[in-house]
Amino acid sequence: MYDVYLIDPLNVVNILRYQSKERLKNLSPELSKQISDYTRRYMNAVAQIFETGAQAGDFVDRNPAAFADIVWSLFSGLVLWEDTKQGFGSRKDLLRPTLELALEVIGRGIKP
Repeated sequence: MYDVYLIDPLNVVNILRYQSKERLKNLSPELSKQISDYTRRYMNAVAQIFETGAQAGDFVDRNPAAFADIVWSLFSGLVLWEDTKQGFGSRKDLLRPTLELALEVIGRGIKP
């Protein structure tokens, strides 16, 4: 997702902003379904990574969908926060190093 963000940050930010329950209700049914379908596919792919890792003994054997939710929430929260900081006039882009640190912390936490 970070690579997609680098290519089209505005689109990624808009998708993340429109994933709130209230905003989804205000979209056309077609667009709402499209966002929902893409999100579901992405979340299932991330959960599969955690499930495969648990089966291989690389990750703790916990709910893979919960791990996917954690990673997605972390990514979306950091992207939206970085976008907000840009609105405050910040010229620093700390998204990449912050994401790397977050993934390092998560990586240590999911080791068996």
